[in-house]
Amino acid sequence: CNSACLFCTPHASSRLATEQHRLGMIDRMPEPAWTEDAAAMEKFLEALQDSPRLAYLHFIGDETLISPAFARIVDALIPRGLAAQVTLGFTTNLTVWPSEVISKLSQFQQVNLGVSVECLHPLNDYLRWPSRIDAVRDMLDRWHQHAVNQAWLMQIRITPTVFSIWHLDSIYEYAMQRGIAVESCNFLYEPSHMRMSVLPQDLRRRARERLETWLAQYPSTAAQVINTRDPNQATSQILQDAASYVRYLDTAEDESHRAGDLVRYLKAMQSSRGNNILDYLPEYEEFLRSAGL
Repeated sequence: CNSACLFCTPHASSRLATEQHRLGMIDRMPEPAWTEDAAAMEKFLEALQDSPRLAYLHFIGDETLISPAFARIVDALIPRGLAAQVTLGFTTNLTVWPSEVISKLSQFQQVNLGVSVECLHPLNDYLRWPSRIDAVRDMLDRWHQHAVNQAWLMQIRITPTVFSIWHLDSIYEYAMQRGIAVESCNFLYEPSHMRMSVLPQDLRRRARERLETWLAQYPSTAAQVINTRDPNQATSQILQDAASYVRYLDTAEDESHRAGDLVRYLKAMQSSRGNNILDYLPEYEEFLRSAGL
């Protein structure tokens, strides 16, 4: 992966693993992905090519669009005529635009496009390091227009954390204005010190009120959205997702005792990256200073 998201884990990001290994935060580098094993890849490609009823293929992990394995699989499906019957699903982190690979995707029956972003605020740079919000926003707009032109299904994928919950409304507003569903690609469990429940009660209340203020602009819907991939229900799905985090902030276990672990982690990562969370979230200063920042 070309990103080293603060809330990610070393086994899911090669760049983060390299950084944390250099800092002495992990003892060894994770094992290589199975896709780096030439024999395993060849066996997998043969299985795909021998699957005449193949209908859907989803890629998860890393930055899909720069993965050699993704390109190999796409190239293997097209000559056999399988692309015309296959829906391809993947998520991109809004940092790359490999034109050659993207042009090939038009040959597939359908594409389910996920785009990962935490908020449309400079805080996203801190969380999804080393991205830059202006470039991310431009890339988000570009992918949206491409998805519209190609009639692809697009969703915004988020992983709310102790920090991004503060500006989560910026994602919901962008999505609402464009009819794009928002879905959590991972309800964060690890690293435990990045969970939203680490917020002290006063900040948790204020974060909840920010979401409630945003929700109050739009009429509520009583019906639960079951099929979150139905583009006709995008508006209801966005409101449902936002409301779920209001409920979570109301009811989640108080894990503010993990604040010390959070600060120790931030200090280590900031020593490598030369940034400071308080430049992005001054509202958290009292909370983080009291925990030792």
